[in-house]
Amino acid sequence: MHKAGKDEALNLPIFTNNEEAQIKVKVSEDSYIHIFSISQDGAVTKLLPGQYFPKRFLKANEELIFPDTTQRDMGLRLKVQAPEGLRKAVESLVVIATKGGDEEFLQDVQSPNLIDLWQELSKIDSSSWADEMVGYEIRR
Repeated sequence: MHKAGKDEALNLPIFTNNEEAQIKVKVSEDSYIHIFSISQDGAVTKLLPGQYFPKRFLKANEELIFPDTTQRDMGLRLKVQAPEGLRKAVESLVVIATKGGDEEFLQDVQSPNLIDLWQELSKIDSSSWADEMVGYEIRR
């Protein structure tokens, strides 16, 4: 995860309210990519794939930037915001790489949370997926 327009990843990302973020993913094996945002209260928002952005398949060592320049030019911006009434918040991004393309996480779950996501992942052979979670702080 990094600040939009910057190339370097942040080890301990700290954003100011309404600052724009981008996600950079590189895989070591051919994989389908799923990206989720986890709010401070554990609510999950699926970022990719989504209604307007289909599943993404990456070859080994290929890199994905989300949103990329084209998506940003179309108006897609990942702006981080602390919840109303809080001076700061700690949130996370979860990237899941799967070997198969059949997974549709949280399709039928209303108001999904992190437990819902982990429960769906537990139903899949653990050798067919990997995950990476990155936390970040938002300050007003």
